[in-house]
Amino acid sequence: MTASGRIALVTGAGKGIGRGIAIEMARAGFHVAALTRTQADLDTLKQECHAVNPRAEFLGIAVDVTDRPAIAAAVKRAGLHDVTPHDL
Repeated sequence: MTASGRIALVTGAGKGIGRGIAIEMARAGFHVAALTRTQADLDTLKQECHAVNPRAEFLGIAVDVTDRPAIAAAVKRAGLHDVTPHDL
């Protein structure tokens, strides 16, 4: 399986395990759609993802993952139209 052109949607991407997963997905060649609560975390994560793979696209969305309508909107914004919140 190749990661080229694929999008990894990572929730909890601002800190800890989620942040590590987002960075490793970028390193593996995925485009990263990162969801977390704060814009500041997204700003630094974007820099880290581009540091490990300058070609990886990054979309950061500040959202509360307990807000199902907001998550649904984030999924659409990330271009993942065939994913529904219950799949997350």
